[in-house]
Amino acid sequence: MNFRTHVTEEKKRLAQRRRAAEKRATEIESQLSDLRAELNVVDGELAAIEAYEKARGETPSPRRRRARKADAPAPAKTTRRRRRGSRRAEILSAIAAFGGTGVGRGGIIEALNVKGDKSGEQSVSNALAALKKSGAVTHRDGKYAIATGDAAAADAAPPAGIQ
Repeated sequence: MNFRTHVTEEKKRLAQRRRAAEKRATEIESQLSDLRAELNVVDGELAAIEAYEKARGETPSPRRRRARKADAPAPAKTTRRRRRGSRRAEILSAIAAFGGTGVGRGGIIEALNVKGDKSGEQSVSNALAALKKSGAVTHRDGKYAIATGDAAAADAAPPAGIQ
């Protein structure tokens, strides 16, 4: 076998090995994405429970923290940020706590203890708009309520004559 043939065969072997590694990487990335989505769902549910406990005046149970690996660097000191969607879950829990009569924006702001905090009040307004747009809540006579059955279908239906 001459050198040129050897190099050609080696290139083929390495190309096959690369394709196999790319396929495995794609599979692992897909699994990781699924796991992250599952974690987000669980975190949202935990946030909803904590918001419910907070609205009822109960002290929420402390969350367990994941242990850091011994060789991992210490986390940088940063300001605490909420998880995506946790404000929406808190708002849904607060609205549910007020029952079927609904509650105004001010009542939600007070229930979430963000009155006077401009950024907190704005995040409540933004989350309410998103929840209303998604059909999770209805807004009638200045009050928000959890969308249920016919009310949600009526809100989601386009006006007559528009398809």
